[in-house]
Amino acid sequence: MIEILDKDRIALNIFEFEGHVKADYKFITDPPILADIGTFHLDSTNLTVTMDGSNYFTDDCLQVDLKALDFNVKPFDIDLVGINDMSDVLSSLITFSGNTLASRLSSMSKFSPVQSKLNNVLNALIRLIPDEIFIDDDIYITGGINNALHSAPGKNGYISIPLDIALNSCKFPFKPNNTA
Repeated sequence: MIEILDKDRIALNIFEFEGHVKADYKFITDPPILADIGTFHLDSTNLTVTMDGSNYFTDDCLQVDLKALDFNVKPFDIDLVGINDMSDVLSSLITFSGNTLASRLSSMSKFSPVQSKLNNVLNALIRLIPDEIFIDDDIYITGGINNALHSAPGKNGYISIPLDIALNSCKFPFKPNNTA
């Protein structure tokens, strides 16, 4: 559930999310010392996230300011079903490491001095999103979230997210922005 609390302030709540992810995997090292082929399973029984924050732009970059964060996850299970015993070892290692990291994040989210550090990490991750994505050597897509973004209800109560998107060429660049 997303709730608009104030201008440019949103609360995001995810309650008791459950899920199952299944994927096939294959890895072979070079030189071929280690190899495995199999199926990856991830089962999550309960994930609850509550965030309250605001957004603003600095130097045309989206910034997020978290006011409150609460992250709770029950232990999850990762199972690699492969052709050798290495998948059993990796399943145990990844499940243990992931659950340890999740429990640390859960406890850290309740400690207010950590939230400023999480803000810095979150904003650094947002800045890593590329502004240009090359389709081939000459053609690329530029764009991102427009600085006209405001967390306010749009038509019919929906949030409007303005995007700047342009298909461009290195040889014949198009200068003006298009808002989608």
